Amino acid sequence: MANPKRGKLVSIIWRGNLGSYTYPPKELQGLTPEQHCQKQYSQTGEGYFEKKNVGEDVCMLKTGGYFSETRDKYLPVWSYYYEVIEDIVLTPQTVATVPANRKRTTIGVGEAIDILSDIPVYWDMSSDLVVPNKVKTTALSKSIRLTALGKSGSVVIKAKTKYKEASITIKIIEPTGVKYELDYKDDKPRIYHPKGGYELVVGLRIIVQPVTVNFDGIVFQELDSAAVCSGVFNDGKVHCHLADGGKGKEPGKQCNGEGTIFPVISTGFLLNRVKGFDMVGGGENDPNKIKNLPASSAMKLNIGIRWKLSKNTATWKKFSQPVKQAVILYKSGNITVSKGNYSKTLTINDSYPDKNVLW
Repeated sequence: MANPKRGKLVSIIWRGNLGSYTYPPKELQGLTPEQHCQKQYSQTGEGYFEKKNVGEDVCMLKTGGYFSETRDKYLPVWSYYYEVIEDIVLTPQTVATVPANRKRTTIGVGEAIDILSDIPVYWDMSSDLVVPNKVKTTALSKSIRLTALGKSGSVVIKAKTKYKEASITIKIIEPTGVKYELDYKDDKPRIYHPKGGYELVVGLRIIVQPVTVNFDGIVFQELDSAAVCSGVFNDGKVHCHLADGGKGKEPGKQCNGEGTIFPVISTGFLLNRVKGFDMVGGGENDPNKIKNLPASSAMKLNIGIRWKLSKNTATWKKFSQPVKQAVILYKSGNITVSKGNYSKTLTINDSYPDKNVLW
């Protein structure tokens, strides 16, 4: 009960040997409860008035107990009941148990949140950012649940009783981008690079940002793009990130493929992870080309990424900045693979021979 205050007198109860009776406030005939109590014990002088709590006063008398053996004890013969006016305390609680802070007022698109009240209230909310998009209750309750749709913004939820009103604002945010981390198969890093070889492939986790909210309600997709190739990788063809399987297309052809749609999930300690992992890399395995490597050869891509709510009818939204991906092979045999924030460089003598970690 938050900061309760006493309201008006609402009822009076008298207790006697044969039972109890409830009276309306007018029974006091203009007296205050304390004056009424004093009147009850004025002749005997045996009684007193007591403020029991914020909602009740009592008149303690020696006569009028339930049983004869209790008549020498002070008993609450009269009780005076008041309205209790309480402040409304609203608390948010996300439905998802991760991130750990479930009391936050900022949630991700697709995320559900409960608004809890410490006392029964009437709810009032209207917004096209959440479902349901309108709440106006006619019965008292202590909670409502809202689920964010696919657009950022703020939602104001109001709660009221007969005497009090309170509100809380929930902010909805969209994903801002992704972060890449090296993934593991059991305890082995997903890195393939045979010693003496000119290839490097890594398996990366994709983590949707920010991780201060939960994005399990969205799906993720990469879009195709054409690589900018130099050195040994420049064979005069158009190499697409997704569509051509590495074979290359004739000059002038467009790269317009779409990647697999993956859900975003949170499991264990990994929050907002795109399901599965991303294989990134390349290199050269043609002995004749390896003999004539230039100082450096590069294959660089700017990859568009988009997301939407997991519902089929949702609209795709594209991240404002593409993700940069690159494979750079040096004449020495050193090779660098990078994507977004992640980068890995190995020398020709480094050994990660187990290709099974990529599957």
